[in-house]
Amino acid sequence: MQRVKLTIKQYYFLRDLIKQSIITNVFYKDNRIVIIELSEDDRDKIRDLALDYLDIYGFDKDYELTESGTLAEELVDKLYT
Repeated sequence: MQRVKLTIKQYYFLRDLIKQSIITNVFYKDNRIVIIELSEDDRDKIRDLALDYLDIYGFDKDYELTESGTLAEELVDKLYT
């Protein structure tokens, strides 16, 4: 298991993205950050979901990153080991 530090915004985005299909162990949470523990398999699954989300919803009509696209991109970056 690896610990991953997320902002609150990133954590809520992750929660919405996985829709409880992956169990995350919350190691620490306050009003600014969340530290979760994820297995390598779960990190792979979440990266795949975030990349799919980025492809479908992550850009506006001018191909600029949307706010949720930025969160998806940040999540992918944090989960690469």
